[in-house]
Amino acid sequence: MSAQANLVVPDAAATPVNHTFKPLGAAGGVAKWIDQTQNIVQGMPRIAVNFREPLGKDVATRAFKHEVLFTMPVLEVAASGSVTGYNPPSKEAYRLVGRASYSIPERAALQERKDFVKMFAYFLQYNTGWPIYDQVIDLNPPF
Repeated sequence: MSAQANLVVPDAAATPVNHTFKPLGAAGGVAKWIDQTQNIVQGMPRIAVNFREPLGKDVATRAFKHEVLFTMPVLEVAASGSVTGYNPPSKEAYRLVGRASYSIPERAALQERKDFVKMFAYFLQYNTGWPIYDQVIDLNPPF
């Protein structure tokens, strides 16, 4: 079993800034990380990774299940002050959510697993011209 360590992820700014996600711990097959650069907890991006062992008796359909969840809440911009001098607490305006699910057959060879992860990650990369870029960044349909 791998130990939880910090995850460093760059953003897409003109000059990328690295965001360090610190481990929150693991329980029930779910490991969690949080980016604490935001000073309000509600606005802190989070990563959760779920892992489940194969279930069932049919060797042909037994598979490891993995799920990665990335959430990035965006807070409303509150007024800088009021007549009373009281600033209302920040509220979440909306949340960006990314989810990837993997089903890796128990019979898959090591090289097949490596190829799958590499090719899937490459597909999701931030590259112009790739379907995921056009759909998510430019909000274009996949056809």
